[in-house]
Amino acid sequence: EDHTAQLRMLQLQLSEETGYRERLLKEAEVKLHEEVDRNKKTVKALESLRTAAVSEVEQTWVDKTQQLHQHVEALMEEVKLEAQKCEILQDKLQDREHQNKMKCDEISELLKQRNLLKNLIHKLQ
Repeated sequence: EDHTAQLRMLQLQLSEETGYRERLLKEAEVKLHEEVDRNKKTVKALESLRTAAVSEVEQTWVDKTQQLHQHVEALMEEVKLEAQKCEILQDKLQDREHQNKMKCDEISELLKQRNLLKNLIHKLQ
């Protein structure tokens, strides 16, 4: 009887200990599920941030590329205008060279005539 009472006492203690451990286990399981849910939300938030960041970087790249193309086009227009100015100056230079050559030829002809006149005057004297 004394052993039976002790056995019942031990069974009661074991039952209480088992119940206590089961409660701890359930609490730990609930906390684990809560942590998993928080982690899933964090992952989703991070994925959203990553997607937004990638999108922003891509848009910035597109914008900068477009700006660069516009800048290059503007520079090409400037080069084209400068090339036209150079052609105009080249034409003016060729005209000036032609005028100078004609004047040189005219001066040369006048010098020849002067020399002929000098020679003629010299002969007449």
